[in-house]
Amino acid sequence: MTEEIIQHAAVVPQEDAQEKSIKWSWHHLLTGAAIAIYLFTPIVIWQLGLPAAIKDSADLLVLAMLALSLAHMITTDHFPGYFLVILALTITGTIVATFEGQALLVTLWGWWMMFRFPMVGLFGYLLPFWSRQLAVKIPNWLLYIMALLVAVQILLYLSGVRDFDNLAGTFGRKGVGAYILFIVIVLAIALGRWLVKGEWKMLAVTLTLSAFASALGEMKFFIIAAPMLAGITLAVHLLRGGQIRRLIVYIIFFLIASAAFAYGYDRFIVQNLGRPPLEEFLNEDRRERYLENVRGEGDIYRLGRNTEAEYGWQLIQRDTATLLFGYGLGTRQNSPQLGIVGVGLEDSIYGDLVGRTLLVMMYEMGLTGLLALLVFVVFSAAILYRAAARDPDDDLNIIRYGVMIFTLIWPFLVWYKSVWLRVEPMLIYWLLWGYIMHFSIGPYFVESKKGSAQKSAVQIAPRA
Repeated sequence: MTEEIIQHAAVVPQEDAQEKSIKWSWHHLLTGAAIAIYLFTPIVIWQLGLPAAIKDSADLLVLAMLALSLAHMITTDHFPGYFLVILALTITGTIVATFEGQALLVTLWGWWMMFRFPMVGLFGYLLPFWSRQLAVKIPNWLLYIMALLVAVQILLYLSGVRDFDNLAGTFGRKGVGAYILFIVIVLAIALGRWLVKGEWKMLAVTLTLSAFASALGEMKFFIIAAPMLAGITLAVHLLRGGQIRRLIVYIIFFLIASAAFAYGYDRFIVQNLGRPPLEEFLNEDRRERYLENVRGEGDIYRLGRNTEAEYGWQLIQRDTATLLFGYGLGTRQNSPQLGIVGVGLEDSIYGDLVGRTLLVMMYEMGLTGLLALLVFVVFSAAILYRAAARDPDDDLNIIRYGVMIFTLIWPFLVWYKSVWLRVEPMLIYWLLWGYIMHFSIGPYFVESKKGSAQKSAVQIAPRA
């Protein structure tokens, strides 16, 4: 796979003028409405007892994005290689699932769960008329949203909420899994801004909010993810030939953030909620039990991360075809609302346990799916880094580096979490990925021209 399979056409500039403001289009409203519904309805549903269908309405908007992407490709007769890979995985996964004896409806549900957000990324990449000026606004918007989430988190705590799973801002009841992924995205974008602008204030504010929010919600994932993001950012900084002296302030920020998290965790979680202190999780025996355990009985199980990976690896060893292509799309999915259960869960020794993303991908698509993920990570990072290197002063590089930093931790995320189920951060990430790819490869890449105050933008005509 090469960059050529992702793009086919050449740049067709229409006009070259200073862009004074964002030109809003109808599909901005579509994406904005979907994000707003996903982000802000969970707490309303939880606190006011409104029907969950309010949040599910955003799925209709996501479906509209998918339909628009397909319509655009058909009318322009342009099918990016990214889409062709998804199509190949879809056909293979459907055929395999059919041979496993699974109903088509279950397979369709499995496709929706696996590919809806990657297809949202295609929507962001294909649709024309995105504004380059959004790259300047997005980091601030994300920070404002995060500040609002922390404020709601504090209000919940002051109102007497003590279940840390529910201390998740507007993500609502049991929403900390989605909240921490959102925090990681915002932190990655702040790091991208630091790489491009050298601005430390936004990074400091983001780290402070991230540490406090993670401590209040007992999100121990922060002390793992933050150093990983920091390490990737450090590597990129040095690869770009950055000065080491700039790293001193950067390292101090992360040390302060780590100390703030440890203090907040001890103050709010250990003392008030009676949870184990951080020191216990650093114990080798406890850490091994955490990663290797098997808890539960009957139909309710919870496995350690390593146990899940080993379990999935054992299951796909059935034969060569299963090793390569898995058991098919949807075979490790369920939906209590629709009454759907994948055939892979019917005879599972761990009841209806679906598992984290690594287990699901391994089981449903085999080594082919894992290879596709690895190729996605490598090529996305390479494309974004090269686009940033070609135009070092472009404000778009803030999003380029931010998305690249987050993308590089995908292998860890799929092992650690059920990432695909966290619809709020997934919608935001894949839209950002599509948006920045829109300006980084193919017919939409245009080098900015430096002006006195801002970069110029070239409006690209839709493909004929």
